Amino acid sequence: MSERWLRHFYLQLKLLQITAEFYINWYMKKAFLCAVYLFLMLPLFAQIGFDSILFDNKTVFKNGIYSTLEELKYNSPRYPDSELELEKNQDRIYLNTLYYRNSRNTRLKFESSLYATVVEGRLSIFYDNQLNPVFLKGAISTFILNEIVTTTTYMPQNNMGYGYPGYGSTVPVTTSSVEVNIYCLDFATGFISKVNKENLEPIIMRDPVLYSSFKKIRSDANNKKSYPFISQYNTRNPMYIYVLPVIPKSEE
Repeated sequence: MSERWLRHFYLQLKLLQITAEFYINWYMKKAFLCAVYLFLMLPLFAQIGFDSILFDNKTVFKNGIYSTLEELKYNSPRYPDSELELEKNQDRIYLNTLYYRNSRNTRLKFESSLYATVVEGRLSIFYDNQLNPVFLKGAISTFILNEIVTTTTYMPQNNMGYGYPGYGSTVPVTTSSVEVNIYCLDFATGFISKVNKENLEPIIMRDPVLYSSFKKIRSDANNKKSYPFISQYNTRNPMYIYVLPVIPKSEE
């Protein structure tokens, strides 16, 4: 190898070394500055915590579309000041054909999960392809659900025109009707179920004092004996919504 080639190779290595040292020092300086920034800002971050407000019928959530229960608990909708685009009398909602209007009134395809909406302060829970207004807010929140109930009965068919009722085969007759039921949302777990003694029991059991009275219920066909325990449970076991505190602007 010639001396000229060796000198050229050495210069190339030296240039590579200088370039590597430059980038290493640059990244180290960046990392150092980030560490100093976090260290200086840590006391400020510690002061900015979450305030909490009692979750009851006086609670007004932020207008918008909520995709999860956690967003509801923090009063922080994924789509703030947005509203689903629905027909006036639309009773069923299907996510694959759903659009919404954002805060700028732009029409967009809704491509997310749907948990709840708040329009003009009114909270509705999305369940069974319906938006169901919540009428009791608390640890156990309740809403009314319109359910389509289908029943099938078998009517006797006259055999070969003899006209004898009940003689021969039967014909199934299916009828549908709308049944209005009260459902509840267990705000601690997100579990939704129809209000009855069996479904309420796992929730009421968390309060041993209240449960001692609840378990004495024997016959409750219309759930009238179970309903009062929802309000009692909410009073004894308050639920809180987390909100960011309002930081006052400094006067100039």
